[in-house]
Amino acid sequence: MKKLWLLAAAMVLALSLAACSSGKSTAEIDNDLQGVWYCTLTAEDVSIDVAYVFGTENSFMLMSSVDGSVLTEEYGTYEIADGEIIATKENGDEVVLTYSYAGDDITVLAPNGMELTYLNT
Repeated sequence: MKKLWLLAAAMVLALSLAACSSGKSTAEIDNDLQGVWYCTLTAEDVSIDVAYVFGTENSFMLMSSVDGSVLTEEYGTYEIADGEIIATKENGDEVVLTYSYAGDDITVLAPNGMELTYLNT
């Protein structure tokens, strides 16, 4: 019975270590997020550009546009959780993006699972 408990404890420890995201601190992840992340959604010959702008003091802006004309512009704050960026708009609605690392390279996914591209400004 002791061996069974030891095996179960070892499996829990192994799973908890595997669940650790990147080994980076929240400040490092926040630094990697700073700037503009975007994607383009296409439906019936219309392309909508969606941009997430992460700024200082955990501020963010979510903007959508078509052919350079702004459709929406929303502001709020964000926090970084384990594998998630929880952006809360001023109206209280939340947008949850996910992030992961491959080495030092961060990948950010929109709520629909589409990979966002970092706009190096």
